[in-house]
Amino acid sequence: MRTHAELKDRWGTALGLEAASCLAAARGEFERALHLHGAASALAKSMRAAFPGIVQSMVQQAMATAQQVLAEPVRARALAEGQAMSLEQAVAYALEGQAAAIP
Repeated sequence: MRTHAELKDRWGTALGLEAASCLAAARGEFERALHLHGAASALAKSMRAAFPGIVQSMVQQAMATAQQVLAEPVRARALAEGQAMSLEQAVAYALEGQAAAIP
């Protein structure tokens, strides 16, 4: 994802953010997952692009548990905060989580 961001490849960066959101959800970090999903969605929307069906399916599955576990106000806040992140903030946030996951 860092390389995509450095190359200003917004599409690749958006996909990387969605992948990071799925990883966070799989680790039980649901607020983080929603932050990253919000950032990825906002980036895709700014490009007037949609993720391929397989990506949408994976994200829906990953976010389904977050929807069940977190209260609506928490979900809404996390998504809004993610949507408000700059591209640089979102990438740094995603990479920070990856570094924390490495023992």
